[in-house]
Formats: sequence, C-alpha cells, structure tokens
Amino acid sequence: MYDHLVSNPGCSLKWFCLSCDKAALEMENKDTKCNSDRLDCPITSVEKLLHKLTTVEDRLKKKCELDTANQLDSRLKNLEDHILKQEQDMLNKITQLENSLGGYSLTFVVAALR
Repeated sequence: MYDHLVSNPGCSLKWFCLSCDKAALEMENKDTKCNSDRLDCPITSVEKLLHKLTTVEDRLKKKCELDTANQLDSRLKNLEDHILKQEQDMLNKITQLENSLGGYSLTFVVAALR
C-alpha cells in the first residue's frame, strides 16, 4: 500500500514533514479566505441593490401620497368654489326678492311674519 501511495503521482494523499505540513495548511486556509472574499463581493452587491430598491420604493410611496394629497386639494378647491357660487346665487335671489317687495328689507319681512 505504501509503495502504491508513494509511486502514484495522481494520488491526492500527500505526506509532509511537520514544517511542510504547517505551510500546506496555511496555504489551504488562504484559499478558503479567498473563496470567502469572493462570496462577500456578490453578497455586498446584492445588499447595495436591495438598499437602492428600498429607497426607490420609499420614493414611490411618497409620490403616491403626494398625488393623493394633490387630488384632495383639488377636490377641496372645487368644493369651495361651488359653495361660493351657491352663496353668490343666494345673495342675488335675496336682492331680487327685496327689490320685488318694494324696498322692504327681507329681514324686516321675516321678522314681521313671526
């Protein structure tokens, strides 16, 4: 068995002296660290991408909230304009009614009816 292990160059089993064994283990640890660094780079890139995605989602939410606020503001302005128009129409009708009563104030007529 020993002769086969020593004579076969394709065999992955190696026997080293203590100092060579230590150097081989250090080299293996370096390879593991390099592999770890290679994995860290894509992981970091994915984390940055997720952060950007979150930022974009937050901006979209704020934009949607801003659009909703603008729609509500527009509806409120339309409502205020409608109320002002109704008030003006009512004042015009009161004026017409006072004119048709021959100069009497409408408040005077309402008070007399009570």
